[in-house]
Amino acid sequence: MKIKTIQCIDCGITCERTGSNQKRCPRCRKINKLEKYRKKVKEFSKKGLNYNKENYKKNKESIKKSLRRYYLRTRGQLRLGALQTIADNKSIQCAKHKDWCCCGNSSNLDYLELDHIKNDGAIDRKKFSKGNTFYRWIIDNPEKARKKLQILCSNAQWIKRRIQEARKRKE
Repeated sequence: MKIKTIQCIDCGITCERTGSNQKRCPRCRKINKLEKYRKKVKEFSKKGLNYNKENYKKNKESIKKSLRRYYLRTRGQLRLGALQTIADNKSIQCAKHKDWCCCGNSSNLDYLELDHIKNDGAIDRKKFSKGNTFYRWIIDNPEKARKKLQILCSNAQWIKRRIQEARKRKE
C-alpha cells in the first residue's frame, strides 16, 4: 500500500498523511491550503444556493416556459431513438402489417406507436409517470425493451384490442 504524503506550502515540510481529513501541518500547525479551498467552496455554494432560490422565485414563469420548450424539443428526438432501439436499427415499421394488412407497410412515424406485447402498459405508466423517462429507459435497456415492446400502427392497435375483446367474450 502506497503511503500518501503531503507537503506544507507554508513551511515546506513533507510528511505522511495521518488521515484522509488531515487539516494541519504537523510542524507549523497551519491549515492545509486544500482545506482553505474546501471552506471557500462551501461558502460559495451556500451563497449560490440562496441565489438560485431567489432567482427561481423571481423568474418562475420564464424558467417553466424554457423547461417546457426543452422538454418538447427533446421529446421527438428521444421518441425516434426509442423507436430505432425497438426496431434494432432496421427500418421502423408496423410489426403486424404482413399479418393484418393494416397499414400497407407504413413507415410514417406519426402513425406508429409503441405497444406492450403482454398488455402490461398500466404498470409502466405508473413506473414512468414523468416526462421522457419511458423513452430514456428504452434507450438505456434495449434488450428488455425489445422483449416487452413492439411497434404497431394505430390501426393495428385497434385490431389487437378487438381481438382481445372477442377472446374475453368467448371465455
